[in-house]
Amino acid sequence: MKKSLVAFTTKVLTAGLLMSSVLPVPVWANTTSDAKAAVTDNRIAETDAKQRVELLELAVKPQSADAAIELFVKSYQTRNGALLFAILTPEEQNRKLQQFSEQNWVLGVSSPWIKSYRIERTNEKSEEVTEYHLQLLEYTSTGFTGIEKVVVTVKKQEPYWLIDNFTPVSFQTNMDLMSEQLSNDTVLGLVAEAQRRYWYIASGGKGSNTASFQPAGTETPYRWLSEDIGTKDHLTAYLQDIFAASTVATYISDQFSKKLLIEEDGRLAQPDADAGSLRDWGNAQLVNLEQKANEGKATISVPVGDDGQETFEIQFVYQEKDGWKIATSPESIR
Repeated sequence: MKKSLVAFTTKVLTAGLLMSSVLPVPVWANTTSDAKAAVTDNRIAETDAKQRVELLELAVKPQSADAAIELFVKSYQTRNGALLFAILTPEEQNRKLQQFSEQNWVLGVSSPWIKSYRIERTNEKSEEVTEYHLQLLEYTSTGFTGIEKVVVTVKKQEPYWLIDNFTPVSFQTNMDLMSEQLSNDTVLGLVAEAQRRYWYIASGGKGSNTASFQPAGTETPYRWLSEDIGTKDHLTAYLQDIFAASTVATYISDQFSKKLLIEEDGRLAQPDADAGSLRDWGNAQLVNLEQKANEGKATISVPVGDDGQETFEIQFVYQEKDGWKIATSPESIR
């Protein structure tokens, strides 16, 4: 009886050893304390990262429609898809998530880039929805390349204003300033921008102008130009985006001789006066275009007021490395 019990026990032990060599060992059995700690740390890190991203997104959410537009443009200026995604409505985020992920959260390429923007017009569809028509001013290392137009819809979702729909920025315009062949689109694009820049300067630039002052030896009140055009160098660069270098030099010299510009301590000022124009160069039509070598001449019909028209002849010149520029004085395109 004892003999058979010993034999049975031996068989059981042998079978157990054989099974242990075949069956997989549970994961927890091989997990060291360091490995367990690493798994825990990873989970904490993932949770922490998620919370951090949520708080960062919450911090940048705009509380006005205009602020939403500013962040929309900034996201493209910085190529930051994560910033743009953060200010989208939840519905738009669901529609765009895969696309943003496939782009590695990067918007566009390195060149061209957006230097500034304008709000062309707004369309208030309701108290909660506003549609913005934007003009994006695009540049490359050679300078101004043109204006791209996009439409952005902003929706109020208390307490924020979020982007509900938008035209993706393509970083392309109809103008080709570097082409040796002067085109209709380039001509009309340049003159439209020239008029905008003329009146930007004539109004003193961006923001609220400082209080007027009266320079010594004159009875005319003056105001400072805004910082972006407030020095000779800045004003020259601003105009040379559109106009030929020699044309800009002549124009600025003429403005000083007529006291339409003065300089004090390196800052530029102009007479404190307002003016405007009924001419609409943005809707001008090209009547005739001639080109000989690197010079061009365009005859342009410009709407005036409700039903008037005026015809102008504008000169163009092709500058090496800069492309086509207007060779006619800014005074003519106002």
